[in-house]
Amino acid sequence: MSVTSRFTVPGEWIYRRRQPSRSVYFISRGEVELQQDGHSILLTHGDFVGEAELLHPGRRRSRAKATSFCHLLELSAADFQRLLLDAPELGRRMERISESRQPEPEEPAPPAVEPPAAGLRLVGFEAAAAPQPEAGRG
Repeated sequence: MSVTSRFTVPGEWIYRRRQPSRSVYFISRGEVELQQDGHSILLTHGDFVGEAELLHPGRRRSRAKATSFCHLLELSAADFQRLLLDAPELGRRMERISESRQPEPEEPAPPAVEPPAAGLRLVGFEAAAAPQPEAGRG
C-alpha cells in the first residue's frame, strides 16, 4: 500500500463531477472546498475527500477544489479497498462522516392555494359558505 503526496494551489480542482473515482485524498495541510448539489463544505487538516464514490462505486457526484495551498495524501482506490478489508471499522466511520456531509433534502414547498374547507366553495377570489339545503317546511 502506498500513499502519494500531492501539492495543490488555490483554485486547483482536485477532481470534478462525473470523473472516474480513482483515489481518496487525506488533507495533511490546507483547505479544500467540497461542492455537491449546490452546497459547499470546507474541509481542512485531518479531513478526507473523495471517499463517497469509493464507498459506493461510481463516477464522482461532487467536486473538490483547493482553496489554499494544500498538501494532500492520495490513496488509490485499490489500496483504499484493501485498507477497508484490513480495518472494517475505519470504513464504517468514513461512511458515517460521508453521510453527514450529504445535503439535507429540501422540504416540499407548501401548496400555493389551500384547498377549500368542507362546506365552502370558492367564489371569485373569496371563499363563501356553500348554500345549505333548506330544511323541510312544516
